[in-house]
Amino acid sequence: MNAEVLMYVVSALVLVSWLYVLARQRWGLPAAHGPGFFMGFEVGPDFAGMPARRWTARYHASLIAELGIIVVAGAWLIASGRWRWLPAWAGGMAVLFMLNVLLFRVWLRRSLPAASGSTPARVAVSLETRRLTDYLSTASEALAAIVLVSSWALLLTRGSSGWRWQNIAVWTYLAVVSTIWKVRAVRAGLPLPADKPLEHQKWLDTRRRYTVRVLDCFSWLCVLFVAGYAVLHSPPGEHAAAWLKSAVVVLVIAVWMTMAWVIARGERRLAVEGADLRPVESWRGFSPQGRPVLMPGSAWAAGFMGGLVFLIALGLLV
Repeated sequence: MNAEVLMYVVSALVLVSWLYVLARQRWGLPAAHGPGFFMGFEVGPDFAGMPARRWTARYHASLIAELGIIVVAGAWLIASGRWRWLPAWAGGMAVLFMLNVLLFRVWLRRSLPAASGSTPARVAVSLETRRLTDYLSTASEALAAIVLVSSWALLLTRGSSGWRWQNIAVWTYLAVVSTIWKVRAVRAGLPLPADKPLEHQKWLDTRRRYTVRVLDCFSWLCVLFVAGYAVLHSPPGEHAAAWLKSAVVVLVIAVWMTMAWVIARGERRLAVEGADLRPVESWRGFSPQGRPVLMPGSAWAAGFMGGLVFLIALGLLV
């Protein structure tokens, strides 16, 4: 099997796995927590009926738009013969996968006070201390940094004349941001509901570890894409046998598939452990005094997206 056919096969597997998660988990997310909640947010009786249907339609439209972007981009790459960019397509799918629901929840959270009139539950403060080494592997983070630096050094000193920094700048940016995101996930703390605070704290820790594992996979996806690009665009990689190029493709896609599996497994575990608890979105947006506060991370997410859009635009223009 040559590299092109292999790329098509594994890309099809990536798309099928994404469709499975969409159909089994993401499509029914608005009503997953039962009456009185919408996508985890507590809503009042006035939200039932037309407001709920309208917001459900908006959420489903965002998923359909995400699917449309993915399919159109993949079809364009195949039709134009740019099959070597399919790993980038898979990585872009991962970015959309993580950000679409996050940004929709930010939009929903800022609109809910006027839509539902719900009142926050009483909250408590957790005094736990968390160390980064309890969640992150120092060796893994150091190895990823070494691979990134070595890849750039290889391209800058021995890269072929056809290599383009724009092709890996975005992936380097995503790898670095993923590391920052992991640190934020470990350090971030939330007020806890006064009802079952210890159980909610345990659930939050499970979600924290799940988030770090997903970001581990995603950051290594980015690192391997940069490393693979560096190897194949410098001697002797540019003259390598087809098996080496195929190995790079398989390794990158295998990491993506692992991330999809981690997401599916993690979501199921969170749903089981949180079955008798309040959804986190129903209390994460309030201070210990019950006053509304900004959605944690919304400004940071906007900055991340701004940087990503800037790099992509720069790569297209330069």
